[in-house]
Amino acid sequence: MKSNNSSFSGSSHGPGTNILVGTIFILVGCGMLVGAYFSFTKTDVFLDSAVRAQGEIVSVVKKELSARPNRSKMIVFSPFVSYVPAGGVAVTFENIISSTDSNDYIIGQTVNVLYNPENPEEARIDNARSRWYQSGGLGGVGLFVLVIGFLSLRKTVQISSRKKSS
Repeated sequence: MKSNNSSFSGSSHGPGTNILVGTIFILVGCGMLVGAYFSFTKTDVFLDSAVRAQGEIVSVVKKELSARPNRSKMIVFSPFVSYVPAGGVAVTFENIISSTDSNDYIIGQTVNVLYNPENPEEARIDNARSRWYQSGGLGGVGLFVLVIGFLSLRKTVQISSRKKSS
């Protein structure tokens, strides 16, 4: 038997289902915000000890990413950068952030590199995207999911309150 209670999404599920869905969204959002915090902290620690160098993009690899079967694949371009750390031998690394625009990384392009002096293979291109994309994206999506969860719970509570008062 279906309940006559209305939910945030307009379906006819009871308030218990809406509370469960809202709670799951809140927990997932909080988890993503915690992940963003740890990503931010890890990046901040890396930046505190990182050393700058000049590097050159030596290749760009096209990759096809697919999150789910039967979905269109996303094409990204991943740059490989070569640089010479202070007093060392040339190191080549794949940047942690790829791009969907093939023109973002051009073979032969000079780029600034940040690297860990104790582990020169831990390196990245020195730009805002490589620094903050992961923590910023995770934090932004986490905040969005958290707000949706709270709005879902708020709407469920308002509907329940109206039903009790009528």
